[in-house]
Amino acid sequence: MSFATGREVAWAMEQLGYGFVELDIAQPFYNDLLEFAPDVAFMGLLGGTGENGSIQGMMEVMQIPYTHSGVAASATAMNKEMSKAIFRDAGLPVPKGGLMQKDEIQKSHAMDAPYIVKPNDDGSSLGGLFMVDDLTGPTPDLSGTSRDVWLVEEYIPGRELTVGVMGDKALAVHQFDIDGLYDYDQKYHHLDSNHILPAPVPPEIEHRLLDLAEQAHRVLGCRGLSRTDFRWDESKGVDGVCILELNTLPGLRRNSNAGEQAAYRGYSFPQLCDWLIQDASLNR
Repeated sequence: MSFATGREVAWAMEQLGYGFVELDIAQPFYNDLLEFAPDVAFMGLLGGTGENGSIQGMMEVMQIPYTHSGVAASATAMNKEMSKAIFRDAGLPVPKGGLMQKDEIQKSHAMDAPYIVKPNDDGSSLGGLFMVDDLTGPTPDLSGTSRDVWLVEEYIPGRELTVGVMGDKALAVHQFDIDGLYDYDQKYHHLDSNHILPAPVPPEIEHRLLDLAEQAHRVLGCRGLSRTDFRWDESKGVDGVCILELNTLPGLRRNSNAGEQAAYRGYSFPQLCDWLIQDASLNR
């Protein structure tokens, strides 16, 4: 889905009057990048190499200023268990759980139900997302997957919410109106129908979510734009808010969460993209 982001950002660049070239990191692009010699590299990427700090590191070596977060923040956010440890040390609420081998997960139930099994180091729920809500049923079937280590964590009941942070300021709270898990399909194939902005939550919950998103962005050392995903167990009030993960390169389109939240705060999509370009730098 980074291609969708790329198309939208390219449209914004045209509206802004910038000269640009689109490069696909899945293809050889180093020589093209050298030839074009951009003033700024706009990171319209998703998951894997695009989000784990690798391309950001290349920009540092090539001395090309780039948008969004730097090498360390990108690598840390992509590793969910590592980022959770940092959040936990900073006093931020995260689900209980940890890393487990695939064989262990399939052999017996990893923890009390309900629990979630998901990739630790990939974006957008790529690679599988499994939920177990009954210990009398089978363990997750991971036999068709290639990864050996998975993140197992408690399932937090309630609402799925997300907050974008632009610079150092939280934008708004989105609520996802979904049945079941907020997986890759829900994130990218139902954007027109599955979310509510602003989220219909009490003021104290909204304040808590905005504050936690800013703290999460700050403690990981993020820059530019990020998005933090939450669950809220309404039965526990303010104490029921829990951070699931932080994304350093949230999907960036006019109808994406980040795009709509920026618009809600008065930034058109081209203005948001221009702000990211103006914010670009090295040593991020």
